[in-house]
Amino acid sequence: MEHDHRPTALIIDPNPQSRGTIKGMVQALGYEVFAAWNARDGMARFDECPSQAVITHLGSPHLKGLQTAYHLKARCPQTRVVVIVDEEFYGPAAELQRLGVDAVLEAPIHFSALRKVLSSRPWAPARDSADPGRAELAVSGG
Repeated sequence: MEHDHRPTALIIDPNPQSRGTIKGMVQALGYEVFAAWNARDGMARFDECPSQAVITHLGSPHLKGLQTAYHLKARCPQTRVVVIVDEEFYGPAAELQRLGVDAVLEAPIHFSALRKVLSSRPWAPARDSADPGRAELAVSGG
């Protein structure tokens, strides 16, 4: 029996259109993709088959995206966790790193931004020069 050696990704997004679009982009990057509409179902899927990457919406039902990131990283620290936000997001870098967020993408997600996040080295936040204690985490949409 031949095994599929592609990396796996889990997408957690309540919007079926967004979930489908992101799934297509991630598949185009060579990942085997699993999807869930809420965090509870996504975490159950992750327990069955841990993924190399998890892409979750900040407002996913049942558990918020940042809580999901924390729980997933606690189970599998090497998983890359990407959070989707609906508008530009600024947050304290140390807190986001503690919660397990590797990157934040602003919706709508563009293929080039997603490719950059999933293929980049470990996350290093860009500092906001106006407030050195905060990090700008949103990856530009284009």
